[in-house]
Amino acid sequence: MDNNHFWQFYDQNRGKIFGGICGLLIAMFIIHYGFFNTLLVAAFVIAGAYLGARKENRDRVISIFIRLLRGRKEG
Repeated sequence: MDNNHFWQFYDQNRGKIFGGICGLLIAMFIIHYGFFNTLLVAAFVIAGAYLGARKENRDRVISIFIRLLRGRKEG
């Protein structure tokens, strides 16, 4: 399989590959750390991602309002 075929295969199966890797990582965490410890880590990861997304969205909304206000003042 040459390089072009690999990337074509990857593009057609990106979701399956990502899901498989996520499943493998979750299984490894459960085997190594146990079910409840893995749930605790997953809860913290989800909470961190949620808070990070809220901050990004807040910064984006603030920058949009600033651009709108600047545009109205100049016009």
